[in-house]
Amino acid sequence: MYFSAVAIRPLLLKPQWMNGLSERLLVSHYENNYSGALRRLNATRARLAALDWSSTPVFEINGLKREELIAVGSVILHEIYFDSLGGHGDNPPTGLAEPPAGLGPGTRTRFR
Repeated sequence: MYFSAVAIRPLLLKPQWMNGLSERLLVSHYENNYSGALRRLNATRARLAALDWSSTPVFEINGLKREELIAVGSVILHEIYFDSLGGHGDNPPTGLAEPPAGLGPGTRTRFR
């Protein structure tokens, strides 16, 4: 199975300009929670890619697929959260520019 790592998306907003949320809180959440979810997703997908599917017990595959699903959900929710924050906190964007990274190719129409 082929494995391609998902890269962290850049933080486009200016956390120091946000009203009501501290720069420290936003940067910490981005660096720890969002990038942590991406690391977990990439690690789980690497383990799945390295499996010998014919000899691996089904419960192990099931557990890894569950972990992948949880990590994808976390990545998607974090990307929606950060994409939804406005630059000054009073000008939220009208929509996401790109579908979240956890979604595969060709999902843009389903995402909208």
